[in-house]
Amino acid sequence: MKKALRLSIIVALVVLALSPLSGVNSTATPQVSAQDDTITIAWIPKALNNPVFELGRDGCMQAAAELTEATGTEVECLYMGSTASDMAEQARVIEDAISQGVDAIGVSCNDPDGCVDPIQSALAAGIPVMTWDSDSPESG
Repeated sequence: MKKALRLSIIVALVVLALSPLSGVNSTATPQVSAQDDTITIAWIPKALNNPVFELGRDGCMQAAAELTEATGTEVECLYMGSTASDMAEQARVIEDAISQGVDAIGVSCNDPDGCVDPIQSALAAGIPVMTWDSDSPESG
């Protein structure tokens, strides 16, 4: 329970820190394993080979380091995606993040409609999702 509270606070801080880049899209309550003291955030750009998205990656990594220091809980940022701006590939990456049991997802949607199902899958799994750069308004 203590970790769930810390995760909620950390997710809120990340959302606030990165909100200039985002459309917030989270209705899920984080589901946190009592055995795992690391909070893992999947940061998913439209494509890995775009310098603009590398700024978001750097921000996620910096926020994770600052939150780790401030809270005493290890916060990890996983920068994951494909080299192509392809919605089918991005959906697979989101599903991979869900399968890995990440604690939160930040995604820059390749296609607002194409992100609906993957985002809803994450929310159904109890994983909060924040969109950044490109929203998916119908996803939740």
